[in-house]
Amino acid sequence: SLIIGRMSHDVANQTADPQRVFSKDGYSELTTMMSRLQNNLNLAMSVFVSGDVDNARRLRRAKHRFRLLNQRYSFAHVERLHVNNLQSIGSSRLHIGLLGDMKRLNSLFCSVAYHVLEGVADIKTETTNDDTSHETA
Repeated sequence: SLIIGRMSHDVANQTADPQRVFSKDGYSELTTMMSRLQNNLNLAMSVFVSGDVDNARRLRRAKHRFRLLNQRYSFAHVERLHVNNLQSIGSSRLHIGLLGDMKRLNSLFCSVAYHVLEGVADIKTETTNDDTSHETA
């Protein structure tokens, strides 16, 4: 959450600099991504503490949706650069950097889902192996 707060601070500082301001669309995209990142962090913490399989599956789906949205916003940013949107040009490095940082953080947060789901798969495998060994004995 502290990292997400720092990202928000970077966005706020960027918008305070009149020479390098985000475009309206770019700012909206970044705030949407930060909100989703925070939601995924909250869900990841819940999965980590509870080990809940249904929430682990939700988190895995949320990771996929986040990745797709991140990709869409990256392409939209490049499109704004192609039409010479001066606001996008001035903030481009920070914008792309923040999207990349958010993508990496989201992957880290969501990795807990795979750990929980692998544990369930291991239990199912053990149960299946136990059932098979009892049948052959």
